[in-house]
Amino acid sequence: MLKDKNAKPAIDLLQSRFSGVLDFVTIYNDVEDQLAQFLVAEGVLIRDEMTKYADLAKSYSSCIQVFPKNAFDKSYKVADDLYVNGIKNIQVPQESVYDTELCRVLVNWIVKAGGIEVDGQWHIVENCDNRRNKHLYSNIVITADHQRIVLELLATATQNDLDEHFKSVLKYAELLSADEIWIVHFMCEDGYTARKLHWPLNDKINVIHFFHNRRMLNVLMNARYADSNCTIKFIVDQVVPLQS
Repeated sequence: MLKDKNAKPAIDLLQSRFSGVLDFVTIYNDVEDQLAQFLVAEGVLIRDEMTKYADLAKSYSSCIQVFPKNAFDKSYKVADDLYVNGIKNIQVPQESVYDTELCRVLVNWIVKAGGIEVDGQWHIVENCDNRRNKHLYSNIVITADHQRIVLELLATATQNDLDEHFKSVLKYAELLSADEIWIVHFMCEDGYTARKLHWPLNDKINVIHFFHNRRMLNVLMNARYADSNCTIKFIVDQVVPLQS
């Protein structure tokens, strides 16, 4: 990615603002901030504030900004019951694409900052009396010294799919003794943000819906989550700026 000609502005920023500096550098300019996020996603820079990991909704949004567009050419599923671009049974990116890219960016951002682990496809064994044990897999688990966060991802899911994951993520959180739960839903369905969004009844489950077109050129974020004071907050139709 850094060899791409489009990466030149980021390399110029690296040389002018970060070269030879041993401490963290504060960025105030929006353009420079996007370039710095690109460098962090590539593992060249480390984010200072990510070690605090206070605003996860903002963190996920920042991750989306640096997703490579060609990643969405690699793996598809068919959206059977949903309309995308006015058509049913059309191909849309499947969960593994989002899982891989989100995990990659989180590793580059927070693991290299130290003291935090990011694990994909965490294997969970549920002991069942008089029956065979159940083997479960949580998409992404973030572990710090005194905190564990479970992330469950969905791709262009139906309401029934969401309801099933609302139940399963609570089970994963219980088995992993997690402190925080997130459902991250990536959606290409037509008009998804124009109607009432689907949220869980349990306020312990934080949810983000990312609506985007099939080429990941336009992204809107809607979220419902509990902040550090356990106050429920909403993000409504926030445009996510993307790297060109």
